[in-house]
Amino acid sequence: MNRDHKDILARSDELDLRLEDAGLVPVGTGLVRSVNRARKNLRHIAILFVFDIILTVALGFVAVRAYHAYSAASANKHDIYVTCVASNESRLGDVDLWDYLLARLTPAHPSLEQTAILDQVRAHVATTFAQRNCNAPAHPTSTSPTTTVGR
Repeated sequence: MNRDHKDILARSDELDLRLEDAGLVPVGTGLVRSVNRARKNLRHIAILFVFDIILTVALGFVAVRAYHAYSAASANKHDIYVTCVASNESRLGDVDLWDYLLARLTPAHPSLEQTAILDQVRAHVATTFAQRNCNAPAHPTSTSPTTTVGR
C-alpha cells in the first residue's frame, strides 16, 4: 500500500473511534470494518499466491520444453556435421574413381578435341564432387573453402 492509502485508512479508523465514543455508531463498527478489510486483503493475497503458483508451474513447463528443444537441435547439428564429413569422404572416393577412369580411358596421344572434352569432364567432376564446408551454416549448398578429409 502506498502512503496516501495508509493515511486514509488511519483517518477512517480514527473517525470510527470518535463516532463510537460519541455514541453515534454502535460499538465495534470500526472493528467490523477492519476485519472485513483484512478478509478482503487476505482474499487478494490468496488469489495472488495461487496465480504465482500457476505462473511458476507454467514457467517450469516452458523451461523444460525449451531445454528439450535445445537438446534436439544440438543433436541434429552434430548429426548434420557427421553426415557432411561422411559425404566429403564419399566425394573423395568418387573423385578418385573418376580420375582413375579418365586416366584409363585417355589415349596415349589425345587430339586437341579429346583433350578439351577430357578437361570439360574433369572440370565437371571437380564441380560436382567438390568438398562442402561442414562448418558453414548453409553447408549443403556452400562451395566455399572446405573441410578436406583424407587427401
